[in-house]
Amino acid sequence: MKKIKRLEIENTYLKAELEYSKKIERYGSCKEESITEEKLSIVSELYLKYPIKILLKVSQLSKSTYYYNISKNDKDDVKLEDVDEITDIKIDRRKPSNERILDFIMKTKNPCI
Repeated sequence: MKKIKRLEIENTYLKAELEYSKKIERYGSCKEESITEEKLSIVSELYLKYPIKILLKVSQLSKSTYYYNISKNDKDDVKLEDVDEITDIKIDRRKPSNERILDFIMKTKNPCI
């Protein structure tokens, strides 16, 4: 039974490696920073098909690098949404607003903030 499980994991690894190598050939960049970004985008495309542990091993990315970039992207999205909401509030009020008022209005609209 353990041997079958090990072979299934190896098979999944080989499939992920093959699909990853096909996708990385399409990019063909030579800068180190862009290579990391390309690896991250490929891993984010394939993580629904394959376990993240296998994808990180195939792409030779560390878990910390992957999760750091994921959290950074999430924070950027939230900040952009907040900025849009604040500008909408300022336009609606048509007068200068201080931070306390903006905070109160945003919390009443979205209690999760």
